[in-house]
Amino acid sequence: MYIWVYYVAMGISPVTIKLMHLLYIQGINSGFFNKVFRQYGRDMSRVFSYFGLDRKVEKCSRLDRIIYQLKRDNLRVLNLTDRQYPELLKNIALVPPLLFLKGRPITDNFKIAVVGTRKPSDYGKKVAANLGRQLSRAGITVVSGMAKGIDGCAQQASLAGKGGSIGVLGNGIGYTYPRSNFRLFGEIVENGCLVSEYLPLSKPRKKNFVYRNRIISGLANGVVVIESAEKGGALITANFAAEQGREVFAVPGNIYSRTSRGTNNLIQKGAKLVSSIDSIVEEFNYI
Repeated sequence: MYIWVYYVAMGISPVTIKLMHLLYIQGINSGFFNKVFRQYGRDMSRVFSYFGLDRKVEKCSRLDRIIYQLKRDNLRVLNLTDRQYPELLKNIALVPPLLFLKGRPITDNFKIAVVGTRKPSDYGKKVAANLGRQLSRAGITVVSGMAKGIDGCAQQASLAGKGGSIGVLGNGIGYTYPRSNFRLFGEIVENGCLVSEYLPLSKPRKKNFVYRNRIISGLANGVVVIESAEKGGALITANFAAEQGREVFAVPGNIYSRTSRGTNNLIQKGAKLVSSIDSIVEEFNYI
C-alpha cells in the first residue's frame, strides 16, 4: 500500500505525512526546507514536487513508529498549513514545518513570553511569579521554555489563572527536562500546552535550546526578560523577538548583580521597563 493512502486512513493529513517523510526519512533539515519554501512562494505543492514527493512513495517502518508514538501518547501534530497552526509563528524567518503538541489547543488569544536566568535571586522569583499570575488572571497566556528558574516560576504561577501557559521544549515531548520540573510538565498539559518541533522522546541537545527560543518569541506578542546575565539565553530570545517585530520588555534589577546586567542593558538599548503588568498591557492597548 502506498504511503499517502495508508497514513491518511489513520487520520494523518497528506501534507503532514509528506513533511514527516521529508524531515525524518529524507533527512532534510528545517533550514533548507524554509529556503525552498520561500523560493516557491510558500506553495506546498511546488515544494513537494521539488523534493520528489509528488510521486508515490512506499510506506516505511520509521514513519510507522512515529505515528504509533503519537497515537500512544495522545500527541497532536500540526503542519504549517493547518488552520490551527499558530498564526504569529507562521511568519517568522525559520518557521517550524511541524509542531508536536500535548494538552489544550493553542488558541489565538493574547500571549506574552516570560524568560530569564536559571539561577534567579529571590527578587527575580517573586517578580516572575507575580507577573505570571497577573498575566494569566487577565486572560493572557504565558509562554516560556520550561527551564529551571524564571521560566518555571512564571509558568507555575500562571496555571492558577484562565490564561494558562504554553511550554516550548528543546527536546521531544515525553522526555522530561529538567527533571526538577516533572510536576510542572503534567500541570501544563492540564491547563495549557506543551510544544516541540522535535520528535517525541527526543533527548535535549545544547543547540536545540537556541532554536527553541525563536519559537518562544514567535508564539508571543511580546517578550519580558526578568534577570539575565550579559550573555544569558534569555537575551537570545529577546534578540529573536526584536527580529520578529515583537515588543521587548525588561524588568530592572540590582546594578551590582551579575544577573541584572543583561536586563539593564536591554533597557538602555530601548526595551520598555516593566514595573507591573500595566507596563505591558498599555503597550498593546490590551483590555
